[in-house]
Amino acid sequence: MPFPKREGGHFLAPRIDSRAALVYLANQAMITPHRYLSPADDLEHPDRMIFDLDPPEGREEDAEVRRAALDLRDLLAELSLTPWVQTTGSRGFHVVVPLAGDEDFDAVRSFARDVARVLVRRHPARYTLAQRKAQRRGRLFLDVLRNAYGATAVAPYAVRARAGAPVATPLSWSEVEGGAAPRDWTMRNLLRRLGQKADPWRDQGKHRYRLDAHRQSLTALLDREAPAGEED
Repeated sequence: MPFPKREGGHFLAPRIDSRAALVYLANQAMITPHRYLSPADDLEHPDRMIFDLDPPEGREEDAEVRRAALDLRDLLAELSLTPWVQTTGSRGFHVVVPLAGDEDFDAVRSFARDVARVLVRRHPARYTLAQRKAQRRGRLFLDVLRNAYGATAVAPYAVRARAGAPVATPLSWSEVEGGAAPRDWTMRNLLRRLGQKADPWRDQGKHRYRLDAHRQSLTALLDREAPAGEED
């Protein structure tokens, strides 16, 4: 269906609202669906804020990305925000905060970046916001760049075109604490999981936040932490 472009005109994109539509895309050789961060009827206002966490370049250490997800969860809890987590089926995790859709992408990205800045200030040897890989020096990049108009993120339960067919899988936080890894669930074991465990994201739609209600608390946390060296 047609969607408006910011610069005028329209672009065509599929809107998946039925099983038949999903089957149609599979028949077009689509392997990994990625979703917009905003609803189809309001592309300017995201209904999710996403933190994309991958291990440092050249390393595949699951413990580091688990620790980042848990550190981020605890920080968001300080702001009275309850996040959700999923494996990406690739190298890391997505930490997601569902939104009420009141703020535009600029406001959401600014909020996400300031959350990440708090973590960098608390753990400057562990985390970074440096976009250039050469500047990261082995630290984990807290990627908030997906919070932008037109950006997408891998859909829950999407299979990845990688060896073993890993699947992006919603998790409970207790599973992350217990050692869950980004590629633990694949086409071979996911159906068994779905038959044994309720979807950890089943209640996500009941918890949608307005970030402006939490901005004052975030500003206070930023003011409490000394700037990191990379902010000079």
